[in-house]
Amino acid sequence: MIGFFVYLFYPILLHPNSYLFGNTGDGLKNYFTFTYYIQNNHSWTNFEGMNYPFGESIFYTDGHPLLAVVIKAISYIFPSIIFYGVGILNLLLLSSLIVTVIFLYKIIRHFSIHPTIALFGAFAITLLSPQNGRLACHYALAYSCAIPMIIYFIILYIDKINCLKNAVIIGILCFVFFETHAYLGVICSGLVSLIALLLLIKQGFKKDAYRHSLWLLLCGILPVILFYSCVKLTDMHIGRTTNPWGIYDNHAELSTVFIPYITKNMIHVFPFLEGINQPWEGRAYIGLGTIILIISLLIRFIYLKLTPKKSHQKVIPTSFNFLMVSSVVLLLFALFIPFRFGYDDLLEKFAIVKQFRAIGRFTWPFYFVATLLFIIVGGKLYTHFIGIQKIKTAYFIGFIFPFLLFFEGHDPFVEKAMMLSKNENLLSNDNDKVTALFSSIQKQHYQAIFTLPFYSFGSDNLGINGTDKLYKWSFIAAQQLQLPLLESYLTRISIGESKKSMQLLASDFYEKEIQKHLPSKKPFLVLYTHDQLSKKAYKIYKKCRLLVKGKEFDLLAIEYADFFENSAKKEWNRFQQLKSKLIEKNGFLVSDTNAYFNFIGFSDTNTPLLNSKRDYFRAKPNDYNVIAKIDGAQLSLHHSYTISCWMYNDGPNQGQDCTQGDFYIESIDKKGKRSWLDQHTFPTESHEINGKWTYISIELQHEDPTLSYEIMLLTNKKYGRHVRIDDVLIQDANLNVYKEIGHNLLYKNNHRIQLN
Repeated sequence: MIGFFVYLFYPILLHPNSYLFGNTGDGLKNYFTFTYYIQNNHSWTNFEGMNYPFGESIFYTDGHPLLAVVIKAISYIFPSIIFYGVGILNLLLLSSLIVTVIFLYKIIRHFSIHPTIALFGAFAITLLSPQNGRLACHYALAYSCAIPMIIYFIILYIDKINCLKNAVIIGILCFVFFETHAYLGVICSGLVSLIALLLLIKQGFKKDAYRHSLWLLLCGILPVILFYSCVKLTDMHIGRTTNPWGIYDNHAELSTVFIPYITKNMIHVFPFLEGINQPWEGRAYIGLGTIILIISLLIRFIYLKLTPKKSHQKVIPTSFNFLMVSSVVLLLFALFIPFRFGYDDLLEKFAIVKQFRAIGRFTWPFYFVATLLFIIVGGKLYTHFIGIQKIKTAYFIGFIFPFLLFFEGHDPFVEKAMMLSKNENLLSNDNDKVTALFSSIQKQHYQAIFTLPFYSFGSDNLGINGTDKLYKWSFIAAQQLQLPLLESYLTRISIGESKKSMQLLASDFYEKEIQKHLPSKKPFLVLYTHDQLSKKAYKIYKKCRLLVKGKEFDLLAIEYADFFENSAKKEWNRFQQLKSKLIEKNGFLVSDTNAYFNFIGFSDTNTPLLNSKRDYFRAKPNDYNVIAKIDGAQLSLHHSYTISCWMYNDGPNQGQDCTQGDFYIESIDKKGKRSWLDQHTFPTESHEINGKWTYISIELQHEDPTLSYEIMLLTNKKYGRHVRIDDVLIQDANLNVYKEIGHNLLYKNNHRIQLN
């Protein structure tokens, strides 16, 4: 067994700091958050490598909080340890596979199973473990030893072996797993708590039994309280969403537990498998042999219930009855039961459930309990046939049970394992090829890195995704130059902070709220990855000066004053110059009275003031909302039109869910047939944020005189909140529409330009 792991991983074991198990997306990000923290962070509890200048709580970065803090503390005695973070993490992940086998072996041996069967079975269960898929991305979730360790000490506790000692160990382990990754902790604590409740129900409220159950329950609940307290006491960020994305998509299916992972080759052989949904987060395939055993045990259970009572041999150990029931409860939760059957209102009553955006992970205890039971039953059958002198049958059973798991787990595990040594450590300061790319940059001259294109991911309310290439080079640049990123690629950042970051690319005539939080007026280093830029991003690019021209990216610099240049005064001066040439139409000043425009203000005054207290269009949740209608006969053929409006982005919890929806156009022909045009936009991706309002726009190309149009907003039921929309402007794309509002507010093409 050890030889097998050494053979697969020997390049990594020889040079653990030279490889990244994953070098894209979450994989690279989770290395980055860990290594940046131990090498560059000043704060103990707030990660400073992304979301500059705000940072993020270390508990929301997937960056091994406990391990990172321990290494950072050790670095005060052994400073060089900070440069070996990747190697330490890699060795821990690989070591956890051995620890998994050891504890699975100890569990199986606890039930007097032959050592060879126990070892082979433990090894096979480890190979098929669903957590192996996390070795290339979600490292803090890849510790497949966590659940077997908890199961082992639970069994000892149930069997009343050193109860106090094992209870303390269970509590400590749950807390350590919480401090490694919240999901790992809550899965383990959930399993412990459920078993404690079952013990309480089974053993009753007699004094000794009562204490026995409550001690275990305390060991399940106390780590939750301690972890929650740690997060609350150290988290300085407010406005995290309480309605995160994911729970409707990342739950398990029966197909992820009872059907092997479907590949293209399998579909080629078995076409009926095509179309079966197997969400990645819910994968926990238990193996064909285990499935056959479960079916057999169910048949046996039904048979015994239907036949007259008589003595029968116990197949499942007592402790496994508790484990099986508890893991099945967690499996039902992972399957999103009962919520998936239309009980969305029930989900609102138990809002805490929504915090688990990837509940499919709760299948993992069932995987370990079911496969352990499979090996234990096989081992007991082996012992039975040995006892009645059926040696060949015994040897066959002793071999076939673990072999079935080994057969299904071997190839996928080897395939994953071989990929782990394919990627060099691009975050290392010893990687000469990478460090040379940044060697000419005087990092002390800059306060942070800004990427082009821009990305901001993690609030579930506002944001825009980047590419793997963009994530990769931004993380590498930040690590190599020891500079934080203005961007974020995190799990649940503050909605208010996300607004301020997104507004960086707003029009120059808007004040940027993030300026108030910047600690310096130093320039920004700009990383441009040669990807296509939006008009707003290109405008920033034109203000930059080139520092380094590279094959994969360019490094540029932009001065603070240029980055935050305010053009409001220029816009006012330009308007004053044009004012005499503009013509009044419908209360506005326009450059061409023949060009089409229509302003809809949803109030009696029809004045574009954007006041949250006046009338506005209220879009219903989970509905196709018609915001405005356009008569195609009033439009000019072969002309482009801009449709824009403002969406209210404020409200409870910093405007949570206020800007959700899909903004699009439907065409309607003379027969009433509707067609969804290709043009659509998501309000969450808009950079144009002006205080409590977010600007949305979409283009319409009018080519068919028989068509009319409706401006639509499709909202989602899961958000359960009305969306406010105001000040719709439909205008010829070549037309400028102005209006003076008071002495210092200029309306231009549905924007409000404030003169300070």
